[in-house]
Amino acid sequence: TTPDEYSVTFVSLEPDNYTVDVLWSGKPVKDSPFSVDLRSYPDRVEHIRTSLPEEAGAPVALIFDTKEAGRGSPSAKVVGESAGSVSSAVEETAPNEFSIAFTPPKEDMYTVDVLWSDKPVKSSPFTIDTRPPVRPENVK
Repeated sequence: TTPDEYSVTFVSLEPDNYTVDVLWSGKPVKDSPFSVDLRSYPDRVEHIRTSLPEEAGAPVALIFDTKEAGRGSPSAKVVGESAGSVSSAVEETAPNEFSIAFTPPKEDMYTVDVLWSDKPVKSSPFTIDTRPPVRPENVK
C-alpha cells in the first residue's frame, strides 16, 4: 500500500458470500459495504476443448475455463475400461484456465472425472475413446 491506500483483511471460516463494511473515522468509505464471494461454483466450469490423440500412447488434454467458477481447485481421475486407473496431470494453462492431461497406455474407452473443489464440473464425467473406429467394410 501507499500512504494514501489502506488494506483490509479477514479470515473466513467457510466458503460463503460475505459483506465487508469498511469504516474510516466511523463513516463508511466510498463503495462500502463490499461483497466478497468465496463460494465455489463447479457447475460454472466450462469445458473448452479436448485435444484427442491420433493413437494410444499419445497425450490427451481436456481444457477448462474457470472464470465464472469462483474459488476452488481442480482435480481429476482417469480410468480405462480395461486399462484401469491412469495417472493424470492437472495444470494451470492460463489465468482462469486449466488442463487435465493423460497418456492412454493402450486403445481403450477412458472415463475422465473432473472435479472443482471436490465436486463434479458440468458435463463430467467425460469419455475419451482411443479405440480404432469400426469400418463397415470390415464387418462380416
